[in-house]
Amino acid sequence: PEMRVLYETEATARLIRSIELEYIPGLLQTREYHLAAQAAQVAIDEEKAATLRRLRTRRQEIVFGRSPLPRLQFVIGIAALAYLDQYPEVKDAQIARLRDVAAMPGVEVRVITGFHAGMLGSFTILTPQATTRARPFTYVEDTDGGRYVEGDIVSDYEAVFRMVRERQSIDLEEYLR
Repeated sequence: PEMRVLYETEATARLIRSIELEYIPGLLQTREYHLAAQAAQVAIDEEKAATLRRLRTRRQEIVFGRSPLPRLQFVIGIAALAYLDQYPEVKDAQIARLRDVAAMPGVEVRVITGFHAGMLGSFTILTPQATTRARPFTYVEDTDGGRYVEGDIVSDYEAVFRMVRERQSIDLEEYLR
């Protein structure tokens, strides 16, 4: 329930920008990746874990089922990709998923290359459709479930995202070469 605004806005947003430092963004995860990531975290009730997996799958179906797609910009920390080396049973399919999504129109997947402006934490900025007159907001995920940031402070997150995307990251394919 605490993430409902995020999911509902994803379904209609015109622009979704995400920086994930140590985790492949949920919209880009394969089922196998999500299972491996859940196994590494503090254990939760299996029913809740299954619900979270279904929700992630549904989010992907909704966002990638839209026509046209919203603009999607993902910037992933190098650690998230390096961790895949420890999971050969997950790695190839996850890399293929990243490549498939990056090849879609209006979608970017970039990889952070070193020290960067977003080092303090992962976040997602959602920009609603112009017709809603709603302003962009930021979702910052954390151990306690996360929080929403609204108002003028969102411009600080936008500046961080812009700097990391434009100057401190490279295209996924360039990284994978």
